[in-house]
Amino acid sequence: MIVTILFIVISVSFFALFIGVLMAPYSINKNKLQEFENNKYEILRVPHMFMQEWYDEEKNTARKLIIYGLLTLIIGFVVLVILKKTAFI
Repeated sequence: MIVTILFIVISVSFFALFIGVLMAPYSINKNKLQEFENNKYEILRVPHMFMQEWYDEEKNTARKLIIYGLLTLIIGFVVLVILKKTAFI
């Protein structure tokens, strides 16, 4: 039962991460967009994806989806490994 719930949480968090990455190029701050010669895919570099200054203030949802999705994925896989090591699976 717990493994099923864990897999559901992992799949939902992966979906949130995927949607956040898809939304990121359209949520970029206009000043940063002009600074990098209108290359909106510059935000897809890993450090830029997590910096708040890269996102428009009204469109900060993409950053939250990326952060929460990634953190939940990491936590979910760690719990899965711990359950495997302790022979609960």
